[in-house]
Amino acid sequence: MLDLKKEKLIFHYDTEEVWIEPWGENALRVRATKEHKMPEENWALHERGNVDCEIVYTEQGARIINGKIYAEITKLGKIMIYNSDGKLLLEEYCRNRRDILDRKCSAIEVEAREFKPILGGDYHLTMRFESVDRDERIYGMGQYQQPYLNLKGLDLELAHRNSQASVPFAISSLGYGFLWNNPGVGRAVFGKNIMSFEAYSTKVLDYWVVAGDTPAEIEEAYAAVAGKVPMMPEYGLGFWQCKLRYQTQEELLEVAREYKRRNLPIDLIVIDFFHWPKQGEWKFDPVYWPEPDAMVRELQEMGIELMVSVWPTVDKTCENYEEMLEKGFLISTERGVRVGLDFQGATIHFDATNPGAREYVWGKAKQNYYEKGIKVFWLDEAEPELQEEAEEPEILQELPLEETTAEESAVAFDEIKKESEMQEEAEPVDENYGEDEAELLPDEEAESIIFEETEKASDEDIKIFDISEEHEAADNNERLKSIMNDEAPKRKENIFD
Repeated sequence: MLDLKKEKLIFHYDTEEVWIEPWGENALRVRATKEHKMPEENWALHERGNVDCEIVYTEQGARIINGKIYAEITKLGKIMIYNSDGKLLLEEYCRNRRDILDRKCSAIEVEAREFKPILGGDYHLTMRFESVDRDERIYGMGQYQQPYLNLKGLDLELAHRNSQASVPFAISSLGYGFLWNNPGVGRAVFGKNIMSFEAYSTKVLDYWVVAGDTPAEIEEAYAAVAGKVPMMPEYGLGFWQCKLRYQTQEELLEVAREYKRRNLPIDLIVIDFFHWPKQGEWKFDPVYWPEPDAMVRELQEMGIELMVSVWPTVDKTCENYEEMLEKGFLISTERGVRVGLDFQGATIHFDATNPGAREYVWGKAKQNYYEKGIKVFWLDEAEPELQEEAEEPEILQELPLEETTAEESAVAFDEIKKESEMQEEAEPVDENYGEDEAELLPDEEAESIIFEETEKASDEDIKIFDISEEHEAADNNERLKSIMNDEAPKRKENIFD
């Protein structure tokens, strides 16, 4: 059944309803669901605004036109999208017997919009398109650990991992841009026969497509509906100082002061993770950061902005857990114990898809950071951690975290260090390696190797920002203690000495 509204083309068959709407210039938004009501979330998109479009019935079904793009849907629900010249951009991949007049009618029964029910009431969604042109080139989709610029033929995970940022927007050499507007973990396959997008748990199919004559025009249209990047403030273009991690207020301030004493440029300094009492308490630990207001003021007087790391994890023993649990602000697990990340405590992530949860976390961050003058935030641990935890060294497995004292931590570190030294002694390094190799090479190459070795030696003598070897060893020891016992180092030495 087709229904033509003023600014919306609706298809309904059995339990599925499909909406096709104009959404920005030369663009369409396509949504489908098997729920009783279409979900209202816009996710990555802004509100539609007023857009002029034309919707008409055709012999095969209906058509919706918005500037340089139009979509046709048959009476049985198959969607095809064209540019204003009539060039086919996208065509749903369906192989069934529902429409015997479709030249791709088939008995294999593969649906273009496949909603597969899963436990809990959601669906495993798969959206399939024909590969219109096997020579099509596809670019974008975010940041992946792979060497290919052209994504055609690739299989991509739609999920964030540490060093992987999934941004499911792609630009095609055929002259269209495509946004998979679904925040769920899933998969994208740009095959030579089928292009498909999956969401492993969702209630709605949602994508946005735009037609354009140039990549710049497509990107501008995308920015218009998804949001434009604000201008970077001047301090954001300067030098940022960060390490893993400043563990006390005094340690951080001493670094900032030393930059100024040496007349070195610095625009921002970062306070990394575990500056809080427990995960889920978005504030400074008063033991190690006793006067955050004074700290921020001193940094501002030096012309240095402060960034803080904010994690989404909530420890079961933290002060906010019970309240967030009662209000439904925490994610659930599929089965078993409600723990999402077992790191420095049994934690679960707050539900960022819940507007109330977002408001709650921002309220805490605003009170404890923003109102103190901190306006730069590092939304860290946003992957979340999907991989299995690596096995700990055997000696650490024998020391339960909650029962380990600082002395035991030091013993563990010393044992690991001794074992490492023994391995190095077993395989001594040839100090004359560079010279011996150089003797076997032509004069120019030999001089190059000797020069590189001499340069390395010179670099080791220049330790502008390094501490001495004795302090470096002590720092490693203190870091291990801190990680295992959540204790800040007790040393007060100037790290620039």
